[in-house]
Amino acid sequence: MKTLLTILLALVAWSAQATTITLTQAQIDAVLADNPVDCPICEVCEVCPPPIIIIPPDEPPPPEDCSVTLQGDVTGWYTAFRSSWPMPTSGQKMLSVKERGYRSIKFKTGSVVDTGALSSFEAAGTKGSRFMALSDTEGCFDVTKECMARGRTTGIGWSTTGIPGGCQLKPNTTYYWNMTFTNGASPASSTCIGSLCRAWFWVINSD
Repeated sequence: MKTLLTILLALVAWSAQATTITLTQAQIDAVLADNPVDCPICEVCEVCPPPIIIIPPDEPPPPEDCSVTLQGDVTGWYTAFRSSWPMPTSGQKMLSVKERGYRSIKFKTGSVVDTGALSSFEAAGTKGSRFMALSDTEGCFDVTKECMARGRTTGIGWSTTGIPGGCQLKPNTTYYWNMTFTNGASPASSTCIGSLCRAWFWVINSD
């Protein structure tokens, strides 16, 4: 046993017959050196299987904070519409929007289960395409396509009921209805001419 070792191998993949392989001590030492695992030395040394490495499933990266590069103003929902969100059933409010910034209307969803739309259209004397976004961050326009809209007359459908197709809002969460005349990132991209621009904020909901 000091110079020779008999290893019994089961050929389970393609044969039920057993075969024996005789190795010299130098070959045995080489095998053990290449496989540093705890394999007991006995009359018939079993070749230990390679260790099983458990790789955990990939986890999604943590959400990144929205990069807000514009300066703007925030108005509370009640201040704008004299009603608690999402009321009124239909209502409009004209607000100023900084030429190179944004205007946000802040609201909290609470336990409301409803659907509706937030729209905008041109105010007299203020031309230019507007960019709207629903976000949980003030001044953030980096959102999914369902939660944004662009144009001179445009709108975003929203839902707290899980109905697909609209911007999905979570319960008891604070959101911002952001509006800008820029591309949402660069102040120099503004389409509004003048130090102060205006836009209509229009609310429609199903109740």
